[in-house]
Amino acid sequence: MHTVRRTLVRVVAILVTVGVLLLGGAIPAQAASLSPSSGKTWFGPDLDWGSDAPDGYEGRLGATPSSYAVEIDYPVDASAERQLLRSTRAAAAQGATLVVSLEPDAALRSLTAADARHANTLFEEVHDQYDTQVLVRFAPQTNGTWVRWGQQPTQYVRAFRALATAVHGGTSDALMVWSPSYGAGYPFGESAGRLADLSATDTAKLDTNGDGQLTAADDPYQPYWPGDSSVDWVGMSMFFFGKGKATQAAGRDVPLTTNDVPVSGEVAARFDEAWGYDAQQQSDFYDRFAVGHDRPMLLDTGALYDHSLRGATELAVKQGWWRQVFSAIEDRPLIRGVTFLETNRREPEAGNRVADWRDTAVPGIAGSFRTDLQGTDRFVFGPVTERVTPQDGNAATNQQLDTGGDQMA
Repeated sequence: MHTVRRTLVRVVAILVTVGVLLLGGAIPAQAASLSPSSGKTWFGPDLDWGSDAPDGYEGRLGATPSSYAVEIDYPVDASAERQLLRSTRAAAAQGATLVVSLEPDAALRSLTAADARHANTLFEEVHDQYDTQVLVRFAPQTNGTWVRWGQQPTQYVRAFRALATAVHGGTSDALMVWSPSYGAGYPFGESAGRLADLSATDTAKLDTNGDGQLTAADDPYQPYWPGDSSVDWVGMSMFFFGKGKATQAAGRDVPLTTNDVPVSGEVAARFDEAWGYDAQQQSDFYDRFAVGHDRPMLLDTGALYDHSLRGATELAVKQGWWRQVFSAIEDRPLIRGVTFLETNRREPEAGNRVADWRDTAVPGIAGSFRTDLQGTDRFVFGPVTERVTPQDGNAATNQQLDTGGDQMA
């Protein structure tokens, strides 16, 4: 039944395309992609897929999210292919969309058009099997120093555009997401001396005020912008590490000594580009890139809690953060997706101790999270696409194998 429906969808799409061309019109890029209804926002967890899965999250939350997120190595090797297929199957079984963060594990300069075409082929195959809407978040937080691909604007933009060209030229309906990190504290640590190691092209791009230095006075976003033709959604990473002041960004040199609730208005101030900067910025990310380029926005967020420290309760810290996020979203209609970090991991920001980002590990916190999500009337619960069970997915895969199609399974 699923295969028949997909065939009908493709036939209709072909007829529409022919009609548009006969009438002298232009075909819009990514015309068949799925988006939330106006004024609504997808949400879901960025899971630790090694120890967690959508079934577990859905059970803990007591509700079905509209999205899941997964990190995949890029270029996509056999192991990454298996992870992509596993996560797509699990999301499809709940009728959820999937945010795929492609994280380069090789030098940006070594990434090729063939790597991009291979990734796109995989997106097409999982889309054919599961009809899952995929958002491709390529090399997120690229303006940071803590990622291998960070602060290399020329090679980053080249690689992003190559992947976007492959995705937009294919049939996966996947959407390309450009997602830097919140800019306070940029260039993040001892980066001023890095100009000497950069190419002349990168030096000119990063030194946006032309003073010959890479400092907090330089634009944390613009050098990494791939351009309108490559970007379908914009995004941002914005996390609460439980430390820092409104006038000073908290880095790894600032110790985390206690669990504190977020200061009132912190998230709104971040969206206004006013939190953690030494001086007020001329404009904020949302207005510049979401409104200015007419793009939906995907927020990646969460609040850290260190169980080894005293202070506020875990619920007070995490609810204090997510409620501010919900309030800020109400005022920003172009925020159409939010992923919440749902993992337990060591964090340099916490002195390399294990930090808990999870909103659903404790039943009481999970219940409060669900209640607050439902209370906003902004978030879309799943399913948002047709549910495709593992059996349906396997049947589709087997049929494609029988006809010489997909070889992923």
